[in-house]
Amino acid sequence: MTSAQHKIELSGSGTTVVLAHNRQVDDSYPFAYLDESNMVVVSPARFVIGCNVQDDEEVSYDGLFPEEVVVFRCGTCNDDAVCYMPGTESVDRGLCSCSCKDGWHGASCLPLEVSDKFVPPVAERAVDGDTSCVVNRTLKNLTLKMWKTHHCYVGVTFSGVYAVLTFFLNRMPLHLPINITLTGCTFREGAALQFVGGAEAAD
Repeated sequence: MTSAQHKIELSGSGTTVVLAHNRQVDDSYPFAYLDESNMVVVSPARFVIGCNVQDDEEVSYDGLFPEEVVVFRCGTCNDDAVCYMPGTESVDRGLCSCSCKDGWHGASCLPLEVSDKFVPPVAERAVDGDTSCVVNRTLKNLTLKMWKTHHCYVGVTFSGVYAVLTFFLNRMPLHLPINITLTGCTFREGAALQFVGGAEAAD
């Protein structure tokens, strides 16, 4: 996002955005089209990105993000990328594995049970009314609900120019911690990930 009207500002305890372990099958579109001058990350908020693959090569982020953004390479264990931290009790960095809190599930401590094997596409499911995951689906057209604190995509393929995953920050409940998780996702044939917001979102 290069337009000055599209600015990302992350702030507040519990605010974490993770973009990791995803695959884009061609290089006809940039993987992450972000402008450093339009991104502000205020501690303790975190923006974590790493180990994303485009056209079978690991994406390079040199000079793309401000120094506050946490960037890691494939083969490196990053707590936020491997574990869903709200549901994680501890992280074994030697094994790069998560120990979950009671009531949280799977290798990443997600808010719902996810099979390690491929399962047929399932609908978005909500947990406790404000937590949802989309699992093992192919999405060609998206309509997101912004008034949520949790957004979770696991093993999802975003396919085509209408599969644009756009988070409008000024439509989110920013008075609460926001958690956005994408893991094992594929973006293809013009699909894109966007974060859109302005001064009103930062406030």
